[in-house]
Amino acid sequence: LHHLNPQTTAVVDKRFESVLKPIASDSTSTITLVDYEPNYLKYEVESPNGGTVVFSEIYYPGWKSMIDGKEVAHGRADYVLRAMNVPAGKHVVEFHFDPDSLHTTESIAGLCCLYREGMLVWQKEDDSIMY
Repeated sequence: LHHLNPQTTAVVDKRFESVLKPIASDSTSTITLVDYEPNYLKYEVESPNGGTVVFSEIYYPGWKSMIDGKEVAHGRADYVLRAMNVPAGKHVVEFHFDPDSLHTTESIAGLCCLYREGMLVWQKEDDSIMY
């Protein structure tokens, strides 16, 4: 690590080596952040050769990534940052936070509400029966 230049080299965890292929750095590429919201990021990327882009955003499970509207995989570089390979040309890269755990929680909450409503209806019907 003493001879590592962080401007041209990213350290990639072995778990992400299939997602982040080694590609030479390209100083002529540009990346512009065009939209920033708490759960959404949009970048415009232009690169004559393509390459690995390391974003200054924390890698956290639940973020989905897209290039030109198509979902793609991204990985972790430099221990904590998001990174992905972007092909040559002009592209729009988007990240949105949409964790599966959120959808599971929503489903469970919906089922609980239905159960509660069913119990209230049943109790109301039971109370209306006269003996």
